[in-house]
Amino acid sequence: MLVLDKDVYKTIKKRLVDLEMSQCQLAEKLGVSNQLISQIARGVNKSKRVRKMIEDALGIEILYTDVKGERGSKKSKSMTDIQKTIKKRLVDLEMSQYQLAEKLGVSNQLISKILNGINKSFRVRKLIEVELGIKIWDDLN
Repeated sequence: MLVLDKDVYKTIKKRLVDLEMSQCQLAEKLGVSNQLISQIARGVNKSKRVRKMIEDALGIEILYTDVKGERGSKKSKSMTDIQKTIKKRLVDLEMSQYQLAEKLGVSNQLISKILNGINKSFRVRKLIEVELGIKIWDDLN
């Protein structure tokens, strides 16, 4: 399940209820403090390592729409319109980027490279459009 950063707190709480687990139990399972789980859920702390642990434990993928640059840089990296369109469609379909990659038979890294414009594979971009049922790229027929 793909979760936009503004919905992380509610989604974590809902998933904990679904799994009949408390936030304290999750923290204990992951070997981190309850406060750290709370900070991640509220977006105060965006630790990639802990976020990944939470994602794996709860079966979710957290998408931050405004990511700080390397080493605390004040520069923000904005999502492109294509990234936003695809991520929103994934949320609508309750599908993660990992699940999309699996359905297409490609790596998650390839999907990331395509979304970031690093790889322009015609074949995979077309597969993404067909799987998501949307028209995104103008150069594809």
